[in-house]
Amino acid sequence: MEEKEQSALTFDEECYLMQMEAWIKEQQAREKQLLATIETSKEVVQQNEIQLEWHRKFFNSSLKEFEEWKKERKI
Repeated sequence: MEEKEQSALTFDEECYLMQMEAWIKEQQAREKQLLATIETSKEVVQQNEIQLEWHRKFFNSSLKEFEEWKKERKI
């Protein structure tokens, strides 16, 4: 097996390397969080659209009954 020769890093270079590797991991984790949030938001929107549809059906039915009730009583 060949071993790669690695030049010795200075303390500053080693610190920079470690900080950048940590930062890259944080950014990758943040991207995963954002994608999960977007997916969750899409699901919430879909469920809200379904709830709105059922709300409108119930409201329109109730409103129609109320209007008929008023008409029967000549209100």
